[in-house]
Amino acid sequence: MKKFGIFVMSIAMVSMLFTACKKDNGTNGGSADYDKIVENGFYVVGEAAGYPEFNVLCQFAPGRNEADENKLRDGMYEKYIVLEAGKKFQFIKKEGSKETRYGADLKFGKLPTDAQEVDGYKGSLAENVEMTVKETGLYHIVLDFDVDGALKNVGGPQIVMAKITDWGIGGSTNGWGYAACNEAKNYVYTWTDFEFTEGAEFKFKNLNAWKLNLDDAELIKANTNIGADGVPGGNNIAVKEGGLYKVVLTFALAKGDIGESFKYELTKTGEVAFKDYSEVELELVGDAIEVQDGSEADDIWSWGQKMVIGKPNRDGDLFVWEKADVQLNATGGFKVRTKNYAAQGEFDAFDFGKDGTGDNASVEAAGTYKIQATINGKTGAKNLIIIPAN
Repeated sequence: MKKFGIFVMSIAMVSMLFTACKKDNGTNGGSADYDKIVENGFYVVGEAAGYPEFNVLCQFAPGRNEADENKLRDGMYEKYIVLEAGKKFQFIKKEGSKETRYGADLKFGKLPTDAQEVDGYKGSLAENVEMTVKETGLYHIVLDFDVDGALKNVGGPQIVMAKITDWGIGGSTNGWGYAACNEAKNYVYTWTDFEFTEGAEFKFKNLNAWKLNLDDAELIKANTNIGADGVPGGNNIAVKEGGLYKVVLTFALAKGDIGESFKYELTKTGEVAFKDYSEVELELVGDAIEVQDGSEADDIWSWGQKMVIGKPNRDGDLFVWEKADVQLNATGGFKVRTKNYAAQGEFDAFDFGKDGTGDNASVEAAGTYKIQATINGKTGAKNLIIIPAN
């Protein structure tokens, strides 16, 4: 009798699991029952989001503070989601059977970034407040409950919402500038015949900025860029083979980390024509430079000192810039870049360091060095060589 009871219980458990995993025919391609599972956490809920009730797709992801080495920040949450103009929405914190509703008296205006100000909404978090937006579109929402008091000078717990109109590519090919997509349609962003050099690195970024500031002291910053696997502020996306590429970035609302909502695809469409860099002047810039024949760096994309290298020599397909007797310290970093970098067009600017990447170069011991920067006119591959003086 005891064995029969266990058998019946096993059949019942299997039946319950089968029912819970039953598929639907919805557009999300998943399980209707699964989508309705309500985990503890924060959610966007309302007609504006297209989900008047709890849905796992609308759950916020943990937020990362770029101002603190991109670490996860306690009490900070982020979500990219499409909101419809004129319809109401709220944020709901789910804790077991307890539900707390949040919103803000949103004010439309300019939001500070690390570059120019952008349009968006901001307000202080308060309970039981409903919100609306003026324009339908994709929004980057950042909630910060100010657990550590870092936002007390701007009103404490905050909501910041930036409307995303397009995405751009910033990378080693274009001096980490902003190459806006050629087409933005139904939250699919496409670049046609985008030129990548061999070994190029890049990220996707919106708002023509790298980060969104939540406070005047810039202690809290949300990333406005996504790197490899869609991670905000993550590793650079690497392109091994140079050429022309079709690049597609697609947003589709998804559960989990922000990267789950973004997918990207690169398809090579052609080869890059040979480029002659004979007239391009480069300079060294960085806080590792001890002695300079130039002056202190004088634009927002610089740090430390700078010194002019000049034009290159050519060896076949390779262009070589060389600077001898450069005195470097071991505590800072440096790069080479196009002379008068800030005044250059996006595709005329170079900015590279260690191994020809976007990382700063450095030396282990202070001393005098010869610096060689190279660019292959055929492949676009770059390199930075540091040679100790004899």
